[in-house]
Formats: sequence, structure tokens, C-alpha cells
Amino acid sequence: MKRFLTILLLLLANAATAQTLTRVSSDGGYWRATPKQSNGVLLMFIPGGLVPAEAYAFFAEHLAFRGITTIIPESPLGIAFFDYTKGERIRLALEAGGEKFRKVIYGGHSLGGAMAGLLVGFGARVDGLILMAAFPATDCSQRTIPTLTIAAELDGLISVDRIRESLGQLPKNTQLEVIAGGVHAFFGRYGVQARDGTPTIAREVFEAKLLSILEKFMAQFS
Repeated sequence: MKRFLTILLLLLANAATAQTLTRVSSDGGYWRATPKQSNGVLLMFIPGGLVPAEAYAFFAEHLAFRGITTIIPESPLGIAFFDYTKGERIRLALEAGGEKFRKVIYGGHSLGGAMAGLLVGFGARVDGLILMAAFPATDCSQRTIPTLTIAAELDGLISVDRIRESLGQLPKNTQLEVIAGGVHAFFGRYGVQARDGTPTIAREVFEAKLLSILEKFMAQFS
């Protein structure tokens, strides 16, 4: 019964926020979830390697319902490493066009998370960091920003142990969350990931837990 209610709440949340993700063709293309009433918080989320930006629509739309704007840049050849500063260019262009963001949070999945960490380590304007199944590509430990790193227990590509090891490269008091029974590919809707683990929970249950973690973390910026 509890599982049924969790899935029902997830479906209702997605239904309430449907159709908010749209593609913008400027600057090489990016996807944007725009809230009806913005609270001034921007999440710039970098996709994993070869993962389409729209695979992360389910949580971008969920956050839009809570006033948060999410932008997901499209990477050249699907590899964020080839243009990891693209999100910064998009943000600067939007602000030059008159948009105002009180708080800017960078995030990413897998390779995208590594690139988000790279930007944080290099001193980009950022008020928070979210890593999903990822570790930073450089040392971010000197930054004093709220940081969330989320691992999937049965991830076959980036183990929980590897993510724990990366905590020394992240800001102090980084929040670590491990979603039991989940795998690498459950952070986005793009199908089965090669060499991934075998999940022991349904994708819908994993997504409901992920949304809850994200919502609680993002609430501090509202």
C-alpha cells in the first residue's frame, strides 16, 4: 500500500507539471523547464555522456512546479567535456537579456556531474552543487556551498564506495544520499545502461525517492 501511494504521488506530480520542458535552439540548443511563477532559483544540470538532455525532464518538471527554473544544455556529440562551460554562457546570456537569478545551483549526472564539479572547482558563480552518480573532476573542497551527492546502491559504473572516496574533494558538510536498490540509469529516462547493475526496486520508486531528496535540498535556496 505504501509503495502504491508513493507511485501515485509521483504520477500526480508529473501530471501537474507536464509540458513545462521545452527546447531552446540558441547557443547550440538546450532544454528548459520554466515555472509559472519563478522563485529566482536556477538549476543548471549537465547530462551524462551520450544521454539526451530530455531524459532528465521528470525532475526538471517537478522542480518547475516548485518555482525552480532548470536548464539542461545539449552537449557536442553528447559529451559534456567538449563544452563544459556552455551552461555558464547560457546563464550569462539570459541575465544579459534581463532574467534575474538569486541563486544558481550546478548539477549533473555521471560525466555531467564531473563537469559540474569542474566548474565549481574553477570558481564559477555557484550557490550549490548536486552530483548524481558522479564525483568531481577537480578538488572543490575549498568552496563553502551546500552540496548534495546522490548514489545508487547497485550502480554498476560508479560504486557507492567510489562516491564516498570523493567526499574529500567536495565542500565540507556535503550531504550524501544512497538510494537503495537503484542503478546508474535510473537517474535519467534513457533506457538500460551498458555494464550497469541489476536494480532491486522499480524505477518509479527510485524516482519518487530522488524527487524527495532533490526537493528537500533545493528548499534551502527558496
